[in-house]
Order: sequence, then C-alpha cells, then structure tokens
Amino acid sequence: MIRIFRYLFFATTVGHLSNSSSTDAKNKYRNMRMMNSTDRSVAAGFKEARAMIERLTLPQSVLSRTEVLFKKVQDSKGLRGRSQFAVVAACVYIACRRENAMRSLKEVCAASQANRRDVGRCFKQILSVLEERVEMIKIEDFMSRFCSQLAVSAEVRELAEHICNKVTEMDLVGGRAPLSVAATSIFMAGLAYRANIDIKKIVMVSGVTENTMKVIYRQLRGEASKLYPAEKKPPVPFERLPIL
Repeated sequence: MIRIFRYLFFATTVGHLSNSSSTDAKNKYRNMRMMNSTDRSVAAGFKEARAMIERLTLPQSVLSRTEVLFKKVQDSKGLRGRSQFAVVAACVYIACRRENAMRSLKEVCAASQANRRDVGRCFKQILSVLEERVEMIKIEDFMSRFCSQLAVSAEVRELAEHICNKVTEMDLVGGRAPLSVAATSIFMAGLAYRANIDIKKIVMVSGVTENTMKVIYRQLRGEASKLYPAEKKPPVPFERLPIL
C-alpha cells in the first residue's frame, strides 16, 4: 500500500509539473503569436543584447542604453535588410562608448554572432540615421582595464601611461588603433622594468595580435629615448631594450 501511495503521489506531482510547464509554454507561444513582426523583432533583439552584455560583463546601464538605441533603430526602419545580430552588436558598441564602459569593436564582435565588417557598417549607419554622436576613443580608455587585468605594478603602469601619452603627443604611430598602442605600451614598459609580462597574456587581455604589437614595438623602440620620462628612469636603459 505504501508503495502504491508513493507511486500515485509521484505520478500526480509529475503530471502537475508537466501540465504547468505545458501551460507556460502554451502561454508563451500564444503571447508570441499575438505580437506583430516588429514586436517579435524587438524582443529577439533585446534577448541577444542581454546575452552580449553578460558575455562582456558590462553594467546594467549599458544594457538599458542598448535597448533604447535598438528600439529607435527598429522604429526608424533605417537599417532594413541588415543582420539583426550586427545591428544589436553596433548598438552595444555605441552604448559602451556613451556609458564610459569602453570595449573595442573587436571585443564586441567576439561576443556577437556578426562579423566585424557588418557591425562596423551598422555602427556608422546608426550614428547617421539616429544623429547620434560618440566621443573619440582614447588610449587611456583601455589602459586602466588592461593594467588591472594583467596585475602589473604601479611603476609599470605609470611608465606605460607615460609612453602612451608621448606616442599620442608625437604622433609616432599614426593610423594605429588606440587599443594596439595601449597594449604595446604595457609590453614595452614591462620590458623596461624587467616585469616579465608574457606577450601572450597581453594578447588574451587586449585582443591585439602578437604580430601587431611587435611591429609597433619596433617603431617605438627607435624613439625610446623620447618616450622615457626624464625624472624617473626605469632599470633597463632604452638602448638596451630587446630587439624583436
């Protein structure tokens, strides 16, 4: 009798849960059917935005800004025919820059299902259609985050920031992305202080390729005498920096 009672209780409970799940699924399906195509598109875009924000570990303010931008884009109908993944990624990228939670285009694309070219095109088109403006990306936008993730010393960070400022001031690597300059400056400062920062770790944190960093490093090494601070010289003189 006890076994029969347990079986009946289990069967009733499972049946109740199954019916409940089935009802929830039906309600969700019914709600989706009641939406028009625009509402369904917005709902799908918001879902993708939430997933991207989680992957990029961004604050709620960026998600809110992304959703507002995406809804405006949908209402404007100015990006018809564009991949929704690319549009959402572009909105996330703009939201990051507006909310001072800087992520590079490369980082945003890595968290999306869209390619960099499509996201870049959508980014420019959204700015035009919505008449949005974003601040120019600055090297220091990335420097603090990279140094924190690499756990570099205060001395290395200070020198890396000094190198970045000098590179910008003297326009030594014109056309190079701020992201690449920031990563290379940290690498160079690490060598100057014998910090043994593995270049592969910088690649992982920054997303800048090892080859790109080495090319920029060679350019900067030739100007190293101008990049070192006059008042606080690091242990490795500029002329003894390794040749890569």
